[in-house]
Amino acid sequence: MTDEQMPELLPRVAAMSAQADADLHVRVERLRDRGLTWALIGATQTLKRNSTTSPSRMT
Repeated sequence: MTDEQMPELLPRVAAMSAQADADLHVRVERLRDRGLTWALIGATQTLKRNSTTSPSRMT
């Protein structure tokens, strides 16, 4: 792949990243709805509370 071709991949990579982030948010919400604690969720995936949900869900 040439230097000129590499930047063409960035939009696709960004879209994949956004989709993965959205999937993570949905899964964390489901776990929280089931009553799992932030401590358990964070320990499992080494996530920070604010990186996985909006402020309104931080209870």
